[in-house]
Amino acid sequence: MIPAMAVLTIVRRWLRTRMVALVSALCIAATVAAMVLVTSVMGGFRERIHQHIRCLEPDLCFRWRGDVPRDHFARVSAELKGEMSNAGGPLVALSPRVETVGVILAEHRQTWRMEGVRITGVDFAKERAVTDLDAALLTAEPTETGEDLLGGRAVPGLLVGRPLLRSLSLPLQGSSATLMTGRLVGTGAEARFEPSNQIFDLTGLVDSGRDELDARRVVVSRGALQRLRFGPEGGRTDANSVHARVTDPWRKDVSSVATALRRDHPNLEVTTWEDRNRSLVDALAVERQVMGIVLGFIVFFSVALLCGLLLMMVVEKTRDIGVLRSMGLSRTRVLALFALYGLVLGAIGSVLGCFLGVQVVQHLNEITGWLDSVGIGLFDSSVPYRTREIPAVLDTGRVVLIGGFTLLLSVAAAALAAWQAARQDPLKALSYE
Repeated sequence: MIPAMAVLTIVRRWLRTRMVALVSALCIAATVAAMVLVTSVMGGFRERIHQHIRCLEPDLCFRWRGDVPRDHFARVSAELKGEMSNAGGPLVALSPRVETVGVILAEHRQTWRMEGVRITGVDFAKERAVTDLDAALLTAEPTETGEDLLGGRAVPGLLVGRPLLRSLSLPLQGSSATLMTGRLVGTGAEARFEPSNQIFDLTGLVDSGRDELDARRVVVSRGALQRLRFGPEGGRTDANSVHARVTDPWRKDVSSVATALRRDHPNLEVTTWEDRNRSLVDALAVERQVMGIVLGFIVFFSVALLCGLLLMMVVEKTRDIGVLRSMGLSRTRVLALFALYGLVLGAIGSVLGCFLGVQVVQHLNEITGWLDSVGIGLFDSSVPYRTREIPAVLDTGRVVLIGGFTLLLSVAAAALAAWQAARQDPLKALSYE
């Protein structure tokens, strides 16, 4: 009977002499590396987009059910007092926010420009505790000048989105603009809207990375917006909504926190940052799933190539199988011989692919820089991209999952070829031409 070591010797010999079989291993390596690279880059873009969304988006948003009360912020704060982190709850901080729509009007070099905008009033100290505001501010925040009513000589400041600044054709320094919105005057049947406007100094820019929103974004202090909307006597409500930040351990699963808060506080409407950006979040998820399916098919076809080569090898080695069987090689060891050979090829492809994929991801921007230097530019120099670096997030668990899944498919392909070899009849194999 042929010993088990002889099986290993035959496998080593086939690896040295059957170079064509290594082609399948290299194909597997290439597809695995591509899958690691694409999933890492997609993960990097997804994380960057989420960071852009969340720099000005709070984790949770609260509204009182029904009519918004005048003391909205105070009432919501009292309702959530037991949910704050200092009381053992998941919430770190609360911030009031007033939002409305209006028009911004500015003049530069005797040319007037007007754009429709969404005006957001915030308390900057509270807002910093809730959102990553500083990540979106390019210059200083608006000041509360003008609140001391210095004869109208001092005016409050505002922030505008970078695309909005381009639309208005204003310089960043020394510019002013007029904000116009509606003011509710009177009550009951005599209530009516009157136009309201005020001049603001342009004190800074907001760049959240989302041009479609920044093109209409104006941020001012909450007090200034309250006076613009309701006059010097104060507002009808201190906030349209109340925003909150959850503790770091819960930031990756704010949906669970929101579900619990909806159950425990039926007076509040609770939405997450994902709810407010559902279309974008769902689009990213679908794109990720589709790309995973496409890359999975590519890996499957590479493994199918390995299976085809092994099956062809079984046909080619039919006489050799007959000789080995006549010399005492059992059916089980014939099965082990081809299964081990296919497993080794699959392992080579999977491990090499994971290694190459990780190396490319870690040096991706160096590679793109080198391509630019030799004239193969990935970024058109005439286009003002926000960044000329490709974001990539290397997830070790995902790399292991890709390599393990590919190896599992390789084992299945090798088992099919091994079963085909083991079922060969020794007498027919010896007479095979």
